[in-house]
Amino acid sequence: MGRVYLAFTDGGRAVALKVIRPELGDDQDFRERFRLEVAAARRVHGLYTAQVLDADPMASPPWLVTAYVPGPSLAETVRGHGPLPVSTALLLMGGVAEALAAIHPAGRSTATSSRPTCCCRPTGRASSTSGSRERSRPPS
Repeated sequence: MGRVYLAFTDGGRAVALKVIRPELGDDQDFRERFRLEVAAARRVHGLYTAQVLDADPMASPPWLVTAYVPGPSLAETVRGHGPLPVSTALLLMGGVAEALAAIHPAGRSTATSSRPTCCCRPTGRASSTSGSRERSRPPS
């Protein structure tokens, strides 16, 4: 759908900036779906979800900013360390369940979200985000 960058606010806070691919931004049907997804995501307020901070679905290209969730994805964790111990897997699943409990009542369907990602936080809990991340430069 696009690329997600690690960016920084003027105050130095790390955020995730999702920029939609230009060819999708030219598709009015896509823009409407993205606008609806952003509106639904703004209604999600859970401890294990990345809060929407700002967005402009009508910009060229469309973009979305969410709270940055530090930590590797679940896939990166398993690739780097092998299968998780049962106790860790159960802790992660608790975070995923809480994220889903926050997402679905807000009208956001994980089936239509772009590549949902489960990030492993330093606390051992999981957070739901979307897309891959790239690093951008911090403000000078």
